[in-house]
Amino acid sequence: MLNSPFLLGADSLKILLLPGFGVTIHCIQASNAVSVLSSLDPGKAIGNYILNRGDGMSSIENNSVKILAADDSSDNRFLLSAFLKGFDCELLMVENGQEALDTFKSGDFDIVLMDMQMPVLDGFAATRLIRQFEEENNSSPTPILALTAYSLPEEITRCTDAGCNGHISKPVRKKNLLRAIEDFVE
Repeated sequence: MLNSPFLLGADSLKILLLPGFGVTIHCIQASNAVSVLSSLDPGKAIGNYILNRGDGMSSIENNSVKILAADDSSDNRFLLSAFLKGFDCELLMVENGQEALDTFKSGDFDIVLMDMQMPVLDGFAATRLIRQFEEENNSSPTPILALTAYSLPEEITRCTDAGCNGHISKPVRKKNLLRAIEDFVE
């Protein structure tokens, strides 16, 4: 879809609202935006993408990453959306663990960003149920990153025990989010 999707701006956004399932956002490349990935090493992979650096601009080639983000805070969802705005990605956002589980079952995601403290079904239970669903369907485990304000070792262990592959402390920093996606999406 885009030749250089990892950029600060976007000429337009295509937003698809899915009642009960969240939002799909497709970012369209800005004509003269500034690269946000200049600190990443060229040649590193993000999903099916390869970062290239030529004239100071980073670019990504191939297909988009499909991301499921679950967070009950509209501010946090806005922040995640803003951080991923320049990516060639499909971002579906939901507000609780039950919506995350239902949406996960109906999609094929490359990575899940899971708030651990949510109403209806918390992130711990939702992650366990996603892992159970994957096992029952002989699916390869999808990377799940815990998003939580708790960064004590016992809390990180609790996230790992629930089935999370990694942890991102809140408030989420753009650099940490991008590196986590790079680390976990092949």
